[in-house]
Amino acid sequence: YEAGGLYIILSLLPNDGMHWGLFLMVSHPWGNVYNATDSSGEWVLEEHMTENVVGSQSIIVALQIGSGIDESQSTAVHGIITSTPVLRQGGFVARWNENFRCRVWVKDAIERL
Repeated sequence: YEAGGLYIILSLLPNDGMHWGLFLMVSHPWGNVYNATDSSGEWVLEEHMTENVVGSQSIIVALQIGSGIDESQSTAVHGIITSTPVLRQGGFVARWNENFRCRVWVKDAIERL
């Protein structure tokens, strides 16, 4: 992981599926995690600063998709990511030909960036 890096992060779900999210590293080991989750019964965006991604045992893939994101750019990136719509009730998303899930939200966010 590098400061100013943007990553797609994948972790295993109990049903052998994958949970997708985004991680924007601010300053080692700190960064913002963004992910759509339905743990409360409705899909919502969770976003928080953490120092736990770098040493996480549950993240099995971290694919760097951006680098050199400085402080002013990270504000813009944060705004774009957090404004990516979350379909609270889920449903089929024709653009991606699949039901709304965390993966669909990540693909939408990346496309907006």
